[in-house]
Amino acid sequence: MAIIGAGLGGLCLAQGLRRRGVAFEVYEKDPAINSRTQGYRFRLDGHGHHSLQKCLPPDLYQLVLATCATPTSGGRFVDTALNEVIGRAVDTWSSAETSDAPEMPGDLSINRSPLREKLLTDLTPRVHFGKALIEVSETDDYVFARFSDGTTVTADLLLAAEGVNSIVRQ
Repeated sequence: MAIIGAGLGGLCLAQGLRRRGVAFEVYEKDPAINSRTQGYRFRLDGHGHHSLQKCLPPDLYQLVLATCATPTSGGRFVDTALNEVIGRAVDTWSSAETSDAPEMPGDLSINRSPLREKLLTDLTPRVHFGKALIEVSETDDYVFARFSDGTTVTADLLLAAEGVNSIVRQ
């Protein structure tokens, strides 16, 4: 199996596959994990929190939790002029104080770059940087990925995790 994209989604998927003993390789166009900025923080609701727990080994999950903040409000939204915008909060967002179901924890505020680094834990031999996908072709049995450096990969399954302009999805 080949995963195209070593962002948060691709690496979380890789951790889940690793945890279940499924063979995979990850291919990322960036030359290194820290070669570009990844944004700042994002909010992970209870559903995402639960999914992250299912994918990660328990010790890595605890390490991720130790780097998270717990939001105390539904958030504050502003427009480009920094005027407050009312009614933008997502219905599923909750603070730790308002989460009344133990199986559905409150939201987490996560720093994107450290999370990506933690998701790379124990995956480095299987993550290949500098692999910009340029073409995908397939037969009845296999999928072929060709990268800008001239290398190719043959896989039985190719998973798209390379973002909004996905070549795999095209």
